[in-house]
Formats: sequence, C-alpha cells, structure tokens
Amino acid sequence: MLRCVRGRSARGVVQTCKNYSVVGLDEVTDPLPIPTNIPRPSYHRNGIPSPRNTTIDLKSEEQIKRLKEAGFIAGSILDKTLAFAEVGMTTDELDKFAHDLIVKASAYPAPFNYRGFPKSICTSVNNVLCHGIPNTRVLEDGDILSIDVSVCSILLYIISNNPTYY
Repeated sequence: MLRCVRGRSARGVVQTCKNYSVVGLDEVTDPLPIPTNIPRPSYHRNGIPSPRNTTIDLKSEEQIKRLKEAGFIAGSILDKTLAFAEVGMTTDELDKFAHDLIVKASAYPAPFNYRGFPKSICTSVNNVLCHGIPNTRVLEDGDILSIDVSVCSILLYIISNNPTYY
C-alpha cells in the first residue's frame, strides 16, 4: 500500500519509513505522443527553455484565473494518478495514465522534453531524490514514491504539484 507522507513539524518530517530497495537503472520506454492541437512551450522542440524573466511580473485578473485553472488541472490529475498507483505496477504505467489525462485536458505535460526529459511526469522512488524518470521498475510494498504532475496550460503557465507517498 502506498500512503501519503504528511505530518510535518517545525523540526521536519516526523514519520519513519520502512526498509526499501535501492533503485537502479531500469528501462525507459519511448515518449508518448502529444496531439498537435495542444499549445507547446518554448522548449518543446529542442529542450532548451527561454531565458528566465528576472523582473517581478504582476498578473492581471485574467492571468490569475488561468493560473488557478492550470493548478486545478494539475491537482486533479495528481489526485487521480495517486489513486491509480499501487504495488505491482510500474512508474511507466503511472506516466501513461497521467499523460492521457493531461492531454485530454488540452494541457502540455510540462516536464516533457524540458532539457531533454523523456516523460510526462516525474516519479522518484526510494533513493531517487527528485525528477526521477518513469520506467519499467515495478513498485514494491514499502517503496517511497514521489510523483510530480506539472502541466503547461493553454496560456503556457506551468503549475507543479509534488507529494510523497510510502
């Protein structure tokens, strides 16, 4: 069973974890297609993001509304992906599940091709700190799993969510 790690205090995480297996290199399958009607961020072709804006950008009411919509999409897909996750499946299966939901919502999976990242979500298992690439490793009882669902909405705002389960 995979459960959410909650219970943080001023001193940090207060829960302990079971023993888990160290994650090595497993097969990464081919990237999934993204329909042509979905707006794409600047990095979608070559993996190189546009230079960062170093100024404070105050958002209009309409922009804030769109950010909230993107946040709702990402949060909803994250919730569904976490509910779908179970022992015995691969993180590649989680990626396909989330990918299908993201493109069905007419959003672009933000990690996809960002600096060459080959998948639609990030899945970090056990000793993988962050931005793990979904692959063919089967989830085991006691694994620590972090899923990051990030979407690029129609106005190309990127929203990210990332809880940890064990």
